[in-house]
Amino acid sequence: MVGKHWVRVSSILWTTAGAEGTITSLQYARRIGKLPPPKEPMKMDTAASREEAGASGDGKKLRVLVVDDQPAVCEVVADTIAYAGHEIVGKGRDGMEAVSLARELRPDLVVMDIAMPRMNGVDAMKAILVARSAKRVLLMSGEYRSLGVTREEMMREGAAGFMEKPFNVSELFELLNRWVGEESK
Repeated sequence: MVGKHWVRVSSILWTTAGAEGTITSLQYARRIGKLPPPKEPMKMDTAASREEAGASGDGKKLRVLVVDDQPAVCEVVADTIAYAGHEIVGKGRDGMEAVSLARELRPDLVVMDIAMPRMNGVDAMKAILVARSAKRVLLMSGEYRSLGVTREEMMREGAAGFMEKPFNVSELFELLNRWVGEESK
């Protein structure tokens, strides 16, 4: 790892590792409109390709629903996943919307915050998995401990993964790669 980059998005401090396969905080800030738009499309910091970021060479990609009550966070997560070559089929703002959109869109993966209005991410995940509206749910949160939920409980309840905010882009790409591989089998 070369180093870490930090950026404040809304009230959240995001980090990415400065190694191959990551996107810098400067690019994050540009993508959400906090800085003037770049003169060229968003690129990786190094020579890493989209294949290394997550998209498989044979064109396989995941259909992903992203849900977070903070629009800037939802955009950053969706942009990062789309950059890796996967299809963003929808975006939502709360747990109730996540359940409804998953039922309608039938994504391969739902990436969802835990602390949201109307229905939290854990309860939404349970409803989505019981209805078999999505194959996998990846939960993300920076405040899950204050909600009295542990990683182990989330995984026992059916989460395919959990990432703490601020999330590491390389870890997200690694999970996406693994799930694409599982889809290919």
